[in-house]
Amino acid sequence: MDFLKNIDFGELLGKMKDLFGKIDWGDLWGKIKPALGKVADFLKKTPSMFVAFTVFLTVLADPVAGNTGSARLVHEEVRTLIDASFMSKGLTNDGAYYYTSGAVSFAKYTALAKYEIGTLKRVKYKVFPVNWDLIKKGYDNIGGISWYNGKLYAAMESKSGKAAPCIAVFSADSLAYETRYELPACWFPQGITWVAVDRATGLLYTGAWPTADSVHVFRIDATMAHVRQIDVSGLSSLDRICGGEVYGGVLYLSQDVESERINNVLRVNVQTGESAVYFTRDSGRAEAPAGDVTVFPKADGSLFHVADYNGILGVYLRSYAVI
Repeated sequence: MDFLKNIDFGELLGKMKDLFGKIDWGDLWGKIKPALGKVADFLKKTPSMFVAFTVFLTVLADPVAGNTGSARLVHEEVRTLIDASFMSKGLTNDGAYYYTSGAVSFAKYTALAKYEIGTLKRVKYKVFPVNWDLIKKGYDNIGGISWYNGKLYAAMESKSGKAAPCIAVFSADSLAYETRYELPACWFPQGITWVAVDRATGLLYTGAWPTADSVHVFRIDATMAHVRQIDVSGLSSLDRICGGEVYGGVLYLSQDVESERINNVLRVNVQTGESAVYFTRDSGRAEAPAGDVTVFPKADGSLFHVADYNGILGVYLRSYAVI
């Protein structure tokens, strides 16, 4: 640092002042302004160009999903980047809108979003909707979600495994957090990943992760009272369930068949516990986990809709008709 002693800072500042004094700022701005205009025009186009490029990369990287012997893939939409971060975990509907949840665990990032069913136009979103008290308790994921009576019921996940199993409630209108219900850890030692509400009865169904031999039923009220336990029959257990929905009084569950690209949608009789594979579906990529499922009849003949995160860049919203 001895060289600094040899610098005459007064002289240096004087030379800089003279230099800046000779600059015709008006002329310089006149030259820069057109260039900035071109940059602005480019930036306006860049997001759509970049999104299109990432969609291309996503589709290019994935094997093509198709039909199986029990289900026909009717429609497929891919979403990347921000949209993908909004729908990588949960999916439900209220008849007019899809509601989605997303998470990035290491960043403690969570999100909820709302889309028109017909156009998939995003009409609302909220990042970091989870109450700070829940984050401090260790909840870093919004998992599967289910709509009921203007509310979104969400399975809260904790990658640390330290937080008690929990269901959080959000407004379907504002996507804002409202309250939570902690569930007995003895029933769900590794937490829960899915919830499904029967809109006709107000009963909420959920089960343990990663393996459950029963489904627990709660009544949606001020206390989320436990109603009963349904023991599973037909299948030995419910393994790796990533989402669920009740439709027509039947519980449908999205099952991730680990390391396989053919995943299952299970059907559970909520009166008897009788369970079976209702249909199989092609998810395109073996390494990607199965997504949450929602049920809604569309004009194209599809009924079951699943949001599959491909583990790289994007999320596929796939609609199926059972054969």
